[in-house]
Amino acid sequence: MIYHMLARAENLIERASLVRATSILDLLAAGWRPGYDELDAIPHVEQWTLLPRGEGRPHYLIGIAWSLPVKRQVMISAVLAIDRAAHWARVWDEWIVIGDQIDGALPFDAGEVQQAGYKWLLAELRRHE
Repeated sequence: MIYHMLARAENLIERASLVRATSILDLLAAGWRPGYDELDAIPHVEQWTLLPRGEGRPHYLIGIAWSLPVKRQVMISAVLAIDRAAHWARVWDEWIVIGDQIDGALPFDAGEVQQAGYKWLLAELRRHE
């Protein structure tokens, strides 16, 4: 009984996260862009690249993330939206600032990255109904 209740609560939390991420992509599609409040004191990722994961799956960002207090780690996360010129990306659960891409990184189209992220979110939402 308790296990069932915990599983249901986890599903509701996951669904709420998916709805929030989908709402952010809807705002981006309508022309909104993150500002100082969203991009202040967030991880900065350098030497990154995007990896396409195939139909129905989001691209993944892999890079070196710096955050406060001073901490460096490898970041691997699903990317929902990215703007290289404005130096930001929205990964699954947070905004990140992006620095230089790694030499020899694969080219990508930001619109395709966002579309793949949106399709994946919708499929995950259906799975969590």
